[in-house]
Amino acid sequence: MPVVAASLMGMRRKVKERNEDDSSRQSSQSSSSQPSKFQWIADTMKQEQVKKLYQNATVQWAIAGLIMGNFATNIVEKQIDPWNLKYAPEWKIIETVWNIIFIIELLWNMYGSWYMSTLKGHFLCSGWNLFDLLVVSISVPSLTGADLGAFSQMRMLRAFRVFRLFKRIKSLNKIITSLGRAVPGIVNAGMVQLLVMCIYAILAVDLFGDFALDGQYTNIEKNNVSLITTRGMSFGDEYYGNFFRSLYTLFQVLTGESWSEAVARPLIFQDGAFPYVAGIYYVSYIIICGIVLVNVAVAVLLEKMVDPEEPMDVEKGLALKDMPEHARVLLEPFRRRRRRRHLEGGAHARGGAPQARKRRLERERQRGGVQHHREAQRDAARDEGGDPQRDEATADRV
Repeated sequence: MPVVAASLMGMRRKVKERNEDDSSRQSSQSSSSQPSKFQWIADTMKQEQVKKLYQNATVQWAIAGLIMGNFATNIVEKQIDPWNLKYAPEWKIIETVWNIIFIIELLWNMYGSWYMSTLKGHFLCSGWNLFDLLVVSISVPSLTGADLGAFSQMRMLRAFRVFRLFKRIKSLNKIITSLGRAVPGIVNAGMVQLLVMCIYAILAVDLFGDFALDGQYTNIEKNNVSLITTRGMSFGDEYYGNFFRSLYTLFQVLTGESWSEAVARPLIFQDGAFPYVAGIYYVSYIIICGIVLVNVAVAVLLEKMVDPEEPMDVEKGLALKDMPEHARVLLEPFRRRRRRRHLEGGAHARGGAPQARKRRLERERQRGGVQHHREAQRDAARDEGGDPQRDEATADRV
């Protein structure tokens, strides 16, 4: 009997805890679903409808077509009139038209995504939106005709408008997203490769720095061969004269740009036993840096492209701590107000009005007193040898 009673009490406790969890979850959902202070502004401005229209697939493909058209215009301009000497007025008109189009597109995006009622999906929370804002803002001074002096060179950033395609075409966006997620792994692989290259560069200065200092060397056939570079320097001094020259030479070896003929063969075809050292040096370097470590970076990229992206919880949205710093500064007051309303709504849902809370506590005390009275009667009947169930039924009738 004690075991059965204990199990029943445990089941009651679990049921009670489950009910409390459900009630707290419902209260939090009801409080979070309450309209915010600025919801009427968002409804009046019809931000949700504007954003849905902007994110329509047809609209996004049309914007992508405009971006490609602007990119093609830049290519044609730099091909037929690179210095704006032949068709300067025409290029000015074309540039003004493109700038107006992209300013209207940016204002459309800002109008639909600059939420007044929630933090989720805010314009400032998207890195692509900030990139659009930067690229379009650069073209504004050209519309006003302002003379920016040295800052006028920033107009060259207009060529980066084509990167806005990565935001709208999912296949391109996946590549850029994978590259971003692979940055930590690529940086680690790059650091390992750089350390190995530095080790080989130090060895190369000691091994090859004084090679053919007098402008000639003796080959395997005992002939003296002149070895002066096109810059009038000796071979060893130009390619391995100090650490940075040696490091750059090893970088040239990795690119494959005439490294074997210009860099390695003079060392391998010299007289004596030293060519074996040079051969082992370059073969080991190519295997370690040119094959193994380069493929490590490729493997990191492939892993991030194959791995599925972590889905974002739609109900939870983007956490404020994960936003850029400028977005946190601007949106912190809204978060505080939402948090305060959430706490007030949750307290109201749990406790209700003061009078209702008092009545609920009084009913709980009464139920507790009746239960205590029944337990006392069962204990007394058990001590006297009576039937506890019959006495409990009698107490219920009373």
